[in-house]
Amino acid sequence: MKLEFNVRDRVCFLGDSITAHGFWEAEVVEYFLQNYPQYKVEFYNCGISGTKGKNAEEKNRLWCDFFNFFPRYAVIMFGMNDVETYLYDKKTETPERVSRRESVLLDYRSTIEHLVDVCRSRGIVPILCTPTPYDEYNSLPSDIREGADSALEYCAGVVRDVCREENILLCDMRKVLMEHITQQPIQNDRCHPNLYGHHLMAEQFLVSIGAKESVEPDRPVVLSQKNKLRFEIEDILRDLLFVERDYMGWQREASYATSYRKRLLGERIKSEKRDFSQVLKNYNEYADIKDELYGELVRRTAEMYD
Repeated sequence: MKLEFNVRDRVCFLGDSITAHGFWEAEVVEYFLQNYPQYKVEFYNCGISGTKGKNAEEKNRLWCDFFNFFPRYAVIMFGMNDVETYLYDKKTETPERVSRRESVLLDYRSTIEHLVDVCRSRGIVPILCTPTPYDEYNSLPSDIREGADSALEYCAGVVRDVCREENILLCDMRKVLMEHITQQPIQNDRCHPNLYGHHLMAEQFLVSIGAKESVEPDRPVVLSQKNKLRFEIEDILRDLLFVERDYMGWQREASYATSYRKRLLGERIKSEKRDFSQVLKNYNEYADIKDELYGELVRRTAEMYD
């Protein structure tokens, strides 16, 4: 294996909604349960919808929702939000948007390098993933934001460069999804991988770390009952973090930023199939016992190896 694991090593996934809603991490967990039970490796999804790499440390988020797991490895994937795909909507093209497109791309390298430095300063080994593509290649219901995928290809190049220069393990998610792009691994919104796409990502990750020899694109994965129960708790935790960041706005008092976030979130809720009423229900029911839920997640993870 390219990665050397000790018993009970922890691996945390840091990213945006493609990580937070990612079924690929659950497939990775299942593969280790079935093929490397002796390592008892613990995996935790720390993705939060709507985040960018550049504000992953916002209000100490890394410290309260990531470093609290004391991981040995950090799997980092950002890009879709960092390039701000709305900037590529030709219906609203302005010189300011053109300038902004250039600016966010220039920021991306420093963002990735900073996250690498922060992890290493804590003794955590970073694993970098290239961002997944924006689908400009298939006929889908949503309008195409032409040029958004070129921006993500640029970001993928940055990740590959940083991995080569800093001797960091690379997981090339973009590569595997583009190899199967004609099979439509991306949802109708052109941004988020579907279940097939997440299976490809899981396979690519396992190959990248040396756990598998090759990607098996058409081999279905069935979660064990214990893994399903664990995944349910993790899903609730991601709901809490999503509401805290995007709905509450990390603000104690009303502000422009809070109002702006709530308005954008309201628009997002209307356009998504996600049951936001359940998200809020989870928040209202569980927010006060978030620490206990973290403990329950750790316990359920440990119980999978009993």
